[in-house]
Amino acid sequence: MKIYYVVQRYGREIVGGAEAACRQLAQGMARKGDVTVLTTCATESTTWANSLPPGEEVENGVRIIRFPTVATRYPRFERMSDKLFGRADPPRRLQEKWVRAQGPDAPALIEDIRQRADEPDLWVFYTYLYYPTIFGLPLVASKAVLHPALHDEPPARLPIVRDVLRAAAGLSLQTHEEWEFVVRLAGWPPSKVRLVGMGVEDGRGDVEKFRSQYGLGSGPYALCLGRVDRGKGTDELAHAFIRFKQTHPGPLRLVIAGPVIHPPPQHEDVIVPGRLDDDSRWAALEGCDVYINPAPHESFGIALLEAWTKSKPALVNARSPVTSGHALRAKAGLAYTDYVEFEAALETLMADPEAARRLGTNGRTYAEQFSWERVLERYQSFLEDMADSVSLRNIH
Repeated sequence: MKIYYVVQRYGREIVGGAEAACRQLAQGMARKGDVTVLTTCATESTTWANSLPPGEEVENGVRIIRFPTVATRYPRFERMSDKLFGRADPPRRLQEKWVRAQGPDAPALIEDIRQRADEPDLWVFYTYLYYPTIFGLPLVASKAVLHPALHDEPPARLPIVRDVLRAAAGLSLQTHEEWEFVVRLAGWPPSKVRLVGMGVEDGRGDVEKFRSQYGLGSGPYALCLGRVDRGKGTDELAHAFIRFKQTHPGPLRLVIAGPVIHPPPQHEDVIVPGRLDDDSRWAALEGCDVYINPAPHESFGIALLEAWTKSKPALVNARSPVTSGHALRAKAGLAYTDYVEFEAALETLMADPEAARRLGTNGRTYAEQFSWERVLERYQSFLEDMADSVSLRNIH
């Protein structure tokens, strides 16, 4: 089976749940078939500046073809977004203009999709939000699988997005909540839909080295991993934790680790180490006492599942249907809607080690269904079904 993936960014340099999952899936399928990835030369989604050379390379059995972007992020993008989302029925022209401004604007990539349309058995697009999917998928819709990574946010409700969801021959979905949202958003989805999930690794790290490097000593700490971005809830988390410390003095600290977009409020017990390498990342997960995911919008919450592979209890933002859904099904975490609930949940987990242990054990059991081995089995079966369906349609 020959598969061509299309994704906005690709490579080991990329820190991001969706792009990292795409890379893992592509590499997994490359062990079973012929896989090519069409992507851009950009590595930073905040600018889409070209930072990798255009052309072809091979990485872990995957052929990668990169195309340059022709523009960085539109400087008045936020103003354009306000204009677009402030209209109940925005004109198509404005929607398309917004998608180009959102980026990554790489017209050569779109033209390459057009020229290669008949080459693979399947085209696989990852994710719904960006220019390569919105303008590329309609060109090959009859044999296109879309990983929407969809959650309820203003761009998801654009008519141009609904058209792409309906045009795809198949959808690979990550969560029950995503399935429900697709149905609400686009009506009944395409006939070929599979709840595949995302793969979760179980790595190892040197906990003592991590503690020493960031001055954590032997005391307890809560951990948040991912982009340090107020849109991901990290400012709100830092404020809540600082308030918690005012009434609950003690050794507990908070580590917020990841690429820093918006530095959170400063406090002596809030540690912001920045981007972590793999060893430090797994060490941070192994050493923490509780994992916190404060993001109000998540398409899957990969770091949450990684924390559960380490049997860690979790706190999640109840405004995120996906992570609160995980926590409810797993019986492995508590959800909070405001500071009062955050305080009560964190106080409970720190004061009742046995309750925290039970939640963490439940989380590990739940995470087993998302091992890469199981996910790749489901995923390969789905893509084979899709390819067979496309082949039969072509015969008839």
